[in-house]
Amino acid sequence: MQSVRHRNIYSERVRASKSLEEVASVVGVTKSAVIKWEAGVTEPSGANLVRLANLFGCTPDYLLDMTEERTGQAAPSARR
Repeated sequence: MQSVRHRNIYSERVRASKSLEEVASVVGVTKSAVIKWEAGVTEPSGANLVRLANLFGCTPDYLLDMTEERTGQAAPSARR
């Protein structure tokens, strides 16, 4: 698994105005697990990565820093 950019998890949580407790509850983990993800100490499992992406309204690829597009949709100018 590629390294999750822990800053993306933190910035998405802040953007979504979610507390550590809210994220932990929705994903089904402890608050300390979310803290460790945000600090880059550990990484979420694949299933938890998908849960985070769904919660934040972005793609897992965005959280993995594989794309700069949050939603995975092409920019309006790129659509035909």
